[in-house]
Amino acid sequence: MAGSFIQTLTLVDVATGWTERLPLLTREGSLVVEAINRAQSLFPWLLRGVTSTTTAPS
Repeated sequence: MAGSFIQTLTLVDVATGWTERLPLLTREGSLVVEAINRAQSLFPWLLRGVTSTTTAPS
């Protein structure tokens, strides 16, 4: 398929299972950092670290 697609950044707290999903127009690094900073306000506690995994579309 050709064209542009929205990416989803999914953040999960492994201790509680709390999940937040944020849309990204591209996988540009600065947009990912901006989304993580935005996500901080969605969690009721401080984000203390981030680990990334990348899944390729199937």
